[in-house]
Amino acid sequence: MGSKRAKLKEKVLCSSSSSSSSSSDGQMRAPKDDRRGKASSMEMSQPPSQSKHSPISPFIPKILEAPIPAEFNMPSMETYNGTSDPVDHLQTFKIMMSLHEPLENIMCRAFPLTLRGAALKWFISLPPESISSFEKLSELFIGRFVCMKKLRKTSPNLIRIKQHEGESLRSYICRFNLEALEVPDLDESIAVLAVMEGVQESRFKFSLSLEQPKDMNDLLAMAAKYIDSEEIEAEIEAARREDDRREEARLNKPKRKGNHN
Repeated sequence: MGSKRAKLKEKVLCSSSSSSSSSSDGQMRAPKDDRRGKASSMEMSQPPSQSKHSPISPFIPKILEAPIPAEFNMPSMETYNGTSDPVDHLQTFKIMMSLHEPLENIMCRAFPLTLRGAALKWFISLPPESISSFEKLSELFIGRFVCMKKLRKTSPNLIRIKQHEGESLRSYICRFNLEALEVPDLDESIAVLAVMEGVQESRFKFSLSLEQPKDMNDLLAMAAKYIDSEEIEAEIEAARREDDRREEARLNKPKRKGNHN
């Protein structure tokens, strides 16, 4: 009987010890599991690492890393969508940017801001790190939209601009001058000859034959005098015709018949 009690007591003690040990182990492992959970949570909450520069940028790192001066302001100009002359857009951009005297790196980074539509899609599609200078960017831009370039006019093209019958000298000179402005590297001697050939017979044409202008500025100054004279004469003639019309209307006005009793 005593032997049975001893064995039972020993069994109870072993069971209690095992339970206590298990409980103790569980308490010790719990912090490990908690720490592991916290670490995992922190890893998930952290944003994925990103490269310093976007992989789609066509600029080399040197251009992207260039600091932008605090005083720099992007010039306001019309954006380009790929449907007009790229040379005109590029020249306008250079002129606007020249006001700030920017570095070449700033020129590169500012230029895409002037693009939209198909032109912007073209820029975004350029291979990464394929542009190392503004010259390279300009070359690629003009090459891509070369089909939209306007046909460049030449000085001899001005010979075909003639004054129409009844067209005022002002209208003709303005029309001619606009065409001349479209000619790069204008040969002014040819431009002067073109006006001498294209203008209708008039006192202005006669004066050109007596004293040929030296250049376009000289020509336009001479034309201005005859334009003023022509317009003053036109105003005088218009006033004279109006007076004649009124006088004719007065003479043709029917006379009132007197009342007869």
